[in-house]
Amino acid sequence: AVDDSHSLADLLSALRHKKLVLIDTAGINVKHHHFQQQLGLIAQMRDSIQPLLVLASTSQAQVQAAEIDAYSAISPIASIVTKVDEAIRLGEGLGLLIQAKIPIAYTTHGQSVPEDIAVADSVSIVNKTVALSRAHLAVKEQMIEGFGAVYANSSVKEACTARVG
Repeated sequence: AVDDSHSLADLLSALRHKKLVLIDTAGINVKHHHFQQQLGLIAQMRDSIQPLLVLASTSQAQVQAAEIDAYSAISPIASIVTKVDEAIRLGEGLGLLIQAKIPIAYTTHGQSVPEDIAVADSVSIVNKTVALSRAHLAVKEQMIEGFGAVYANSSVKEACTARVG
């Protein structure tokens, strides 16, 4: 943890023999007053690190866009798309990353890191995106049919009630 007695530079120096060091910003919302402070620490170390943007696939597209915009100040070299196993949609987030020209380096599928982190595979990501899109379309059609039946039943019920009343 980076605090008053352990600077980011000191911690990175102590870990310099490691092949990969992940620095977690503790998920502070981009609107939180400490966010700019954390971003400043990372920006100061920009010559020593290669920042990756962590993007939760379960977040709303507007939240993802705000995060991409906020972290653009440190020029992330790639991204980690998390919670792919929980996502209802992937296309919006992928589109935002493509638009920002931020490649996907890793994906996560589950709650355990490092066990559930994997090197990104474009074919798998596209297949998962298409599968989710098809499932979403099927659910949407079921909802339309279901609400149509509710509407039809309610109008029949109202017509019968109106005649009796």
